[in-house]
Amino acid sequence: MLKKIFIFFWVMFTDLCRSFFFKNTKELKNKKKIKVAVLKPFFYLDLYTYSSNNYIDIINSSYYRLGPAGLFYNLKSDFYITRTKINSELNKRIKKRIKSKDHKKLIALQKKNSINANNINYNDYDLIISYEGAVNPDIIKQYSKVKWAIVLEDHSHHDYKKFLFSKPKNYDLFLNLTQGFTPYSIFRKSHCIDFSYTFGDSNFLKKMKIKKTHKTDIVLEVQQPSQILDDIKIDKYKIQKLDGSLKILDYVKKLSSSKIFFCPMYTTPRWGNSLIEAALCQNLLVGNRYGYWNSNLIHKDLHCSSIKVGKKIILKLLSNKKKYNYYLKKQNEILDEINFNRPLRQIYDNIT
Repeated sequence: MLKKIFIFFWVMFTDLCRSFFFKNTKELKNKKKIKVAVLKPFFYLDLYTYSSNNYIDIINSSYYRLGPAGLFYNLKSDFYITRTKINSELNKRIKKRIKSKDHKKLIALQKKNSINANNINYNDYDLIISYEGAVNPDIIKQYSKVKWAIVLEDHSHHDYKKFLFSKPKNYDLFLNLTQGFTPYSIFRKSHCIDFSYTFGDSNFLKKMKIKKTHKTDIVLEVQQPSQILDDIKIDKYKIQKLDGSLKILDYVKKLSSSKIFFCPMYTTPRWGNSLIEAALCQNLLVGNRYGYWNSNLIHKDLHCSSIKVGKKIILKLLSNKKKYNYYLKKQNEILDEINFNRPLRQIYDNIT
């Protein structure tokens, strides 16, 4: 219940922030291309599991979530899984997160696909984005002319809020994964980038060479109750529930085949990531704006906190192509701004 109340007020204040403080929607034009490297330590139990010269292969290798795919399909970043020294504090946190044989197998696979962090020529890059533990401070000091950014995947990390307001030691930037237009943004320091765990824009499917097919009319968010399939049953429309165990490519293809992403009930979802993934795959979001992080992607006209109200909204959208396309265009404008252009502008301002 406390989480539900917290998210309600978080979304309410996020809307206020967006309305009063963040109205800049200019695109990046004529900017010098920057060379970026992304470093992930071999013990990190998420995202991409091997490096490649092909960004599609990198993205499709992801474990569980899509991640910041725009770093690869748009910025053409290089990706490395690294081996480096692990301090005792980090080692304890790693052990706590290993909860299955699959986790141990994944770590073994990633270690096999890793590179010694000392064997990368960091001077080739303008920006290095490092997930916690991917590189040691002595390497950062050795390549001080390069801009370094750190990512803390765990929001409960004891340094997370500290890094929002003060620059991390040895690093130039902190990528704040709570995304832009949040209460944190009011007090944002220049080193803090309003990034997104699922960084990307509305060109995602095109860049991934995946065709939008519309074979399915409605898909339910992963954690939504299965009973919704019966409650929203409409004879002429095809409805499916997403499967969180699908491999990334299959998950993306499932999303790319649907028109509407439905999430009316407050549950314990993949929080904002599921909304962004659906938006990247050009699904129009219909759901509860007060039940998810990043739910400013859901247009206020498409907000619903019950199946009954959601069903009415969906019927209007599916029976009126012009209305559907209008809201999808509005959604893409918000997606491109808060999930791509805004964080990229902040990065450029720090680098150039």
